[in-house]
Amino acid sequence: MKKIEDFENVIIVPFFNDEKSLNILLKELKKEFFNQFYMVIIDDGSLKCTITDKHLKKAKVNGLIIKLKINQGHQNAIAFGIKYISNFINSNHKIIVMDCDGEDTPACAKVLAKEIFKDDVDVIVAKRDKRSESFVFKLFYLIYKFIFLFLTGRKIDFGNFLVLKKHSISRLILMPQLTTHLAATVISSGLRIKKIPINRGKRYAGESKMNFFSLTLHGFRALMVFTEEVLVRVGTVCILIAIIAAIFSIIVVVLKIIGFSSPGWFSIALGILLLIMLQTGAISLSLLISAGKNEPKSIITRKYDENLVENIFEN
Repeated sequence: MKKIEDFENVIIVPFFNDEKSLNILLKELKKEFFNQFYMVIIDDGSLKCTITDKHLKKAKVNGLIIKLKINQGHQNAIAFGIKYISNFINSNHKIIVMDCDGEDTPACAKVLAKEIFKDDVDVIVAKRDKRSESFVFKLFYLIYKFIFLFLTGRKIDFGNFLVLKKHSISRLILMPQLTTHLAATVISSGLRIKKIPINRGKRYAGESKMNFFSLTLHGFRALMVFTEEVLVRVGTVCILIAIIAAIFSIIVVVLKIIGFSSPGWFSIALGILLLIMLQTGAISLSLLISAGKNEPKSIITRKYDENLVENIFEN
């Protein structure tokens, strides 16, 4: 039985109740990589269907399936797989992270993997070139990217479809944010990123499990990776609003003194401005204090939690 060390390409795929898509993905990967890859499937606590080494044997694919006891979420499953394989990979490995639903295509994975061993690159990511989603989704996604840029000062335009080197893996597993949001953690890591335009593929089967609320939560998780930057920027905006309110308060008082204010206008305007100034000042102070207390975490090697594993099937 071949081991992970015998293959150049290692493919990490999170799995949750989508057996039909997984079977199609394995066939497509064999066509593109000519079976020269090692599959690492993280079964994120699936209940509707159970996958074992029989699926790998039937597809004639080398790899393993790690079945988790409970559902940890998409990002946690990916992080678990990255941490697990970090103990077995070497500098010759190409680590590909992709979904099994067909939107990340094996053909595109092969294109991304070709670029990874360049000297000025640590991570190759798929930047979506053409999207098939609705206008409403594209609009909200554009708004989200603007908010992310405003709150963090960084641009996010890629997801979980990427290729990593060994030293990139070694860096990422030291970051506790890895379990929160993979793409945002890659940006935060300082690794050299190369973006390649890739069209999104069509789903093999079924419908996406991601709805508006889960996508919104996923977006907020990306912001959580940059907590300090977000707190400082929001606090700074609140301070600016408080300063503007203070300036307008002075103008209102001057207008009252020189007699340009109508009856009742002065007290209402001044009251509203003082309320804005006090509230924004209090918010900015609390945010900046929170940012100051958010001390850097000590660097500890983050290994996968063996207590979460129900079983490991290997072919």
